[in-house]
Amino acid sequence: MSTKTAVAIAIMQIRRYLYGGLTDKHLKDYISGRIAKIYFKGIMSFYPLVNDEEQLKKLDGWMISTIFRTLKLHSKLVHNSDFSFVDIRNNSELLKFFRTQKINISDKEIDLQIPSFMRVYRAINRGILDFGIEGIMNPRSLNYDY
Repeated sequence: MSTKTAVAIAIMQIRRYLYGGLTDKHLKDYISGRIAKIYFKGIMSFYPLVNDEEQLKKLDGWMISTIFRTLKLHSKLVHNSDFSFVDIRNNSELLKFFRTQKINISDKEIDLQIPSFMRVYRAINRGILDFGIEGIMNPRSLNYDY
């Protein structure tokens, strides 16, 4: 498996965990009002009342930092990588780089934009205002057994 493919799969898995199958475009369109309703299935739908924006921003920073450090370590371990991160010197450069990257896997174009806790929070917050908490929370969260 190529490095590009491995990175894309990792980003897709993080996105699926946070967004539950939604894309960044779906969330942005919903937040801006271009989509009337979406169904949240990701991890944040189990915690719709989490509203500490400062902590969510820090989680975004942690995720970006973790991805950055992982890619730097990977480039040291695999010298002949087909996906060069040599020019990326910090987290903001990483964000800019991934915002513009797309790759094809099995004839499907994959967006490599790094998922965001804040983005899904803003979408869930809009859903709470529009439909109430039960309209957006994951229905399986009611079956959670302590």
